[in-house]
Amino acid sequence: MVNTYNTQVVDSFGYTSSATYNLKYGRAEKTVDINNQPIETVLDQFGRVKVITGPYQVGQASYTLRFEYHPEARPAWALPQHLDTYRDANDPIETVVFVDGLKRAIQTKKDATIHQGENGTAKDVMTVSGLVVYDFVGRSLEQYYPVTEALECSLPMEKI
Repeated sequence: MVNTYNTQVVDSFGYTSSATYNLKYGRAEKTVDINNQPIETVLDQFGRVKVITGPYQVGQASYTLRFEYHPEARPAWALPQHLDTYRDANDPIETVVFVDGLKRAIQTKKDATIHQGENGTAKDVMTVSGLVVYDFVGRSLEQYYPVTEALECSLPMEKI
C-alpha cells in the first residue's frame, strides 16, 4: 500500500465516490461517482489512455472514447475517436492531432458537418486547423488559416 491515491471519498451528506488505480502508471482505471455511475479507463503498455468507457457503455462491447497513437510517424500523430450514438454508432467522431518532437500540437483535423447555405445540403468534411510553425525557442512564427478537406484525405498530414 502506497497511501498516495484517494480510493474513496465520503462527504458530510454521506455521498461516496471511489476510484481504483493502476499503480505502475499512477492513473485511475475505474471511478464511480456519487450516483454509482462507473467510468473505466484502459491504458496501453506506455501508460497512455487507450479506451475510456462511460456509464452508458460499461458492460457492453462498445467504447465511449478510444485513442490510437503513432509516434513512429513523421510528424507523430494521435487519433481520438468519440462514439457517436446520435448519428451512427459505427462511424465515430474522429480528431487527428499532429504533434512535433516537443509534444506541441502543430495541426488538428476534426470530423465536421458544414452548413452549405439555406438551400444547400450539409456536407461531411474534415476541418483542418491552420498549421503552426515554431522557432527554436518555442515561439510561434507562422500560423495558417483553417481549411476543410474531404473525409478520405484525412491522413497523413500532407506538408509540414
